[in-house]
Amino acid sequence: MSENKDVVFWKDQFPKDKFFETEKGILYCKDNIEILSKFPSRCFDLIVIDPPYEEEALKEDLICILKRIMKDYANIYIWCGIGEKSQTLIDWFLKLKKYFHFKDLITWKKQRGLGNKKGWLYVREEIMWFIKNKNFIWRRES
Repeated sequence: MSENKDVVFWKDQFPKDKFFETEKGILYCKDNIEILSKFPSRCFDLIVIDPPYEEEALKEDLICILKRIMKDYANIYIWCGIGEKSQTLIDWFLKLKKYFHFKDLITWKKQRGLGNKKGWLYVREEIMWFIKNKNFIWRRES
């Protein structure tokens, strides 16, 4: 295990076929369940996840792994689909609230621009904020 300020990562527990590495951590381009299941329990303060906007992308076994690797006071932010894919917000919320405590729905306002062949880009993205336990730590850096 190596430490760099507040970032802690476990290099020795991962396969050698990493995608990219910096002094802050390692990026893997692999199945998320395969990689995340190798982390020890209660090792993350924060998880930010932007899964594909398909209902089956957030499976129960993935949610259980995320809960296991989160520290007791950890936060998790999950991006969800909007527009035609807004159903993920509802589906994922119902799954996640079984394991975590809901804190808020955050809207990220973006600039409008030309999209792909289907039309305009969306001007917002929705992010669900959950916490592992009701006793969480809010750290606001100045």
